Amino acid sequence: MTSYPVAAVPAREIDFVDLWRVLARRRWTIVLVATLVAAGAIAAAFLMTPVYRAQVLLAPVIDEPAAGGLAALAGQFGGLASLAGIEVPGSGNTEEAVAMLRSRQLTTAFIEDESLLPVLFAGSWDETAGAWRDDDDIPTMDDAYELFDEDIREVTHDTKTGLVTLSIEWTDPQLSADWANALVDRVNTAMRERAIDEADRNVFYLERELQKTGIVELQAAIYRLIESQISNRMLANTRDEYSFKVIDPAVRSDDDNFVRPQRLPMVALGVVLGLVAGVIAAFFADFLVRAREAA
Repeated sequence: MTSYPVAAVPAREIDFVDLWRVLARRRWTIVLVATLVAAGAIAAAFLMTPVYRAQVLLAPVIDEPAAGGLAALAGQFGGLASLAGIEVPGSGNTEEAVAMLRSRQLTTAFIEDESLLPVLFAGSWDETAGAWRDDDDIPTMDDAYELFDEDIREVTHDTKTGLVTLSIEWTDPQLSADWANALVDRVNTAMRERAIDEADRNVFYLERELQKTGIVELQAAIYRLIESQISNRMLANTRDEYSFKVIDPAVRSDDDNFVRPQRLPMVALGVVLGLVAGVIAAFFADFLVRAREAA
């Protein structure tokens, strides 16, 4: 039996005229779907709780070597000080202060002292009863720290300029500004108290070592180190902005100056997505009709 080659059936090319006819025939479907999606986007943009941002611009305070003979102290007795675990004047503490600003210890202490758990988790708090709505799902301090660290506070350190920016985002513009300023005050207070305590411990240690040696040169070095620690303590006691100098404090944002939601982009995106969804719905409806007719 002789076999004859079967002619290849050319694939049907896309007919843009047919596509346009489908869109024209299903125009009300497109309009309806696009309107619903756009309306949802508009409703979300205007019903979402606004989030405000407060920022504090900070300049790290760099200690300058004390005047007179203390100016050369780091070079002369730096080895002795390092062996004793003592910092001499002029040592920077910027990275330590930035780390403290981000630290869990500072954050949890701030949340506890300001009683912020009911504020951070207002949806779970019954203001009238003064208690949590669900005793089995009470927010913990770990929950509060995670929320604060990931969604509320942001610390950026520009290594080129040395400037540090603390940003707080919250639904209350006044609270966001108050929290930002209060956190900076806490860091300065904590670093100042740490410096005073460290200077006191260093002086105690040096005075004890001074009694153990009779070498005149070593006694002179210890006296100079004691003098430097007393200078550090005096500086810490008299300087409120110990680690950070506030260049631009946080202020309350205007009620209409929020960072989220971004209403115009949300509405524009809703219109675009609505049109796309409408076109897809039109082609799907036409496909169902054709399939029903073919059956």
